Amino acid sequence: MTFSRFTAYYVGDMKLLNTLLQNGLTVRDGIVLIKLSSSDTFTPSLLVDEYFEKANITRIINKLRDKGFVSKASDLADKRRLHVLITHSGRKLING
Repeated sequence: MTFSRFTAYYVGDMKLLNTLLQNGLTVRDGIVLIKLSSSDTFTPSLLVDEYFEKANITRIINKLRDKGFVSKASDLADKRRLHVLITHSGRKLING
């Protein structure tokens, strides 16, 4: 699914869009949360490959972390690898 089709699908959900805006988030922030909610963990590179440039995803992840919607954890086997996990607050925001 392309970024524009993905965005159009989720922007069509006005409740979700309103929730994002009320929490100071953008549609792109919401897309990251939705992607994270579909899996236990993601690496930023998986999100970059599909939807975003590296600089954008780093900024979005940091913003979501600062708001308490995601957390970061280092990979135990490879300290260079970072995992991003959605928090309970992030799931609650996306699921309503």
